[in-house]
Amino acid sequence: MSLYRYASESGYLAEELIESLTSSDVDALRDDCEAMGMDGWLAWRHKYAEHVDAFAKATPSRRASKKAWRDPVLKRRLVLASIHCMRKAEYLLNGLTQHPIEPGGSYRETAVEASEVYDDVFRKGFPEDWPFGGPDPLDDS
Repeated sequence: MSLYRYASESGYLAEELIESLTSSDVDALRDDCEAMGMDGWLAWRHKYAEHVDAFAKATPSRRASKKAWRDPVLKRRLVLASIHCMRKAEYLLNGLTQHPIEPGGSYRETAVEASEVYDDVFRKGFPEDWPFGGPDPLDDS
């Protein structure tokens, strides 16, 4: 599978996760995130990194069947963190398809190519923005 296809699939997976939450789930998640703030969210994200990775990799049927992920607060947080994971993957893989880095170039050429990937990723926006519309409850500014 090409990097372009992996990037596209990452975007589709993010959309699948977004659509997995009802409007009442999103409202509850927004309230939860507002109460945590960015520092609390980052601490939670760090503490639950392995759970987020497993959740993001799981199929929808696996997510539904895992007892530990049935807790509504935990599930909503895992969904948000997994959306961020998929968006980061999508942005990076798209950058690499636009500016492929091939082995064998000079250090200087490779550094410039990597810089172009970095710029391309950050031009797309911040992959950890609130994906549900409305104000971002984790925006402390």
